[in-house]
Amino acid sequence: MKTRSTSSINETFLDILIKCKERKVKASMLLDARGMIGAEGLIRAIYLDVPKPYLELESGIP
Repeated sequence: MKTRSTSSINETFLDILIKCKERKVKASMLLDARGMIGAEGLIRAIYLDVPKPYLELESGIP
């Protein structure tokens, strides 16, 4: 089932990603990285303490 989430006025994209990880909700994204690609899956980890922050999905697509 597809759902759409609208963020509240004070909520950031990072807040949404963290909630998805905590609740074990599948995240689906359209990314512009070396061309447009789609990625979806459970968020395995969010790496913020690195020069270029990123997240890792259970599907293996970083």
